[in-house]
Amino acid sequence: MRAIYIINIRRFFKRLFQTLAIGIPVLGLYFLYQPEIYFNDYVFINPVFPRFKWWQCLVVYFIAINAVGVLLFTGFSLFYTYRRTHHEKILPRLSNAFTNLVVEYLYSEKYQDEKEKEALFKKLRYFSKYKLHVEALFISITRIQETVAVNHSPHFKELLDKVDLYKTIDRFLYSYNLSDRILAMRIISYLRLRDERYEKRIYKYSDSKNYALRTEAYGALIRLMEGENQLADFIGSKYNLSLFDINITVNAVIKNHKMNIDYIDFLSSDLNRKIITGLILAKYRYRKGSRSLILILNFIGHQDYLLNRLAWDSFLKLVPKDEGVDIIVDRFNQEPDDIKFMILKDSHETGSETFHKFLQEVITNSSLMIKIEAMKILFKENFDFILPFVNSEDKEIKMALQEVSDLNINQ
Repeated sequence: MRAIYIINIRRFFKRLFQTLAIGIPVLGLYFLYQPEIYFNDYVFINPVFPRFKWWQCLVVYFIAINAVGVLLFTGFSLFYTYRRTHHEKILPRLSNAFTNLVVEYLYSEKYQDEKEKEALFKKLRYFSKYKLHVEALFISITRIQETVAVNHSPHFKELLDKVDLYKTIDRFLYSYNLSDRILAMRIISYLRLRDERYEKRIYKYSDSKNYALRTEAYGALIRLMEGENQLADFIGSKYNLSLFDINITVNAVIKNHKMNIDYIDFLSSDLNRKIITGLILAKYRYRKGSRSLILILNFIGHQDYLLNRLAWDSFLKLVPKDEGVDIIVDRFNQEPDDIKFMILKDSHETGSETFHKFLQEVITNSSLMIKIEAMKILFKENFDFILPFVNSEDKEIKMALQEVSDLNINQ
């Protein structure tokens, strides 16, 4: 909590400085047009007022203000440019050095000895005095935990405790700096630091208008989830989730291998965003379960184009190609051309003669794009089914046959 108080004090002084930066020039302009200024028993005579006309005072004053502003702007620009360049140059080196050190801490027998471990903590306590070093250490910790499948959070929590870095996490989480907030959320979620204060703050960031902050908050909340219904409840509570937000959420779930997903809750929902999330997740994380698969099939042919497309995409990835032929044959002709094209792209090597016969009908009755894709399948899998089209008078069939022949000859 102390770190939060310090942050609030800094914010107060920052706002005070901003107020003074605006107020002092305004007060200066006011006093410029006062012949005398009274303060207690003292009288200050304005030497400028009687010597110059009002417009001359105004011009000179604004020239002086602008000159000071330019000097300050130039000075601050040079300072922050130098600091940013130095930061970008040093941070990768520091993070690589800390990564090597942390990997050694996790896996080396050397640090099984308590004395060696304490010596390491002492060294890190020295470096933790500098924000750049702490930032590099946090980056190395999150990078390692994101890369490996083993949960090293107990070791990292011990390190944070011994080096006294929990207060720094608070400072980063409440910082004005966007990159600090993001790094704090990553360290909190990867180390599973479950604290009500942290979760409230991250939930607040999940409503931010800033894409980077909001999407990182989604990822952090998902990494902190434990129960299988928490994800469905979270998606259901976020009424403004865009497709981009959903994809970010799905990516975070995919990386969280321990999370159990209640597909039935997602796919039986009345909320489109939950159904979309469930269909995308099913494509990557689905495991056997006939009821969930039936729910996916219910969205094939759905009047909502996106749900229909996602349902087909999940179905084609989940169902073995030879087992999905009957559904493809039954539903194919009701779909628009782009979905037909997607179905055919994922239907190579079915080994089904029934499907190959169906493709003959597709070639006869479909658009040029679909004819070409159907012929590609037959050309590779069952050339005999293409022979009836060799002498066809249909211009599109001729074009499709020529296109597919050229592709196979050039391969």
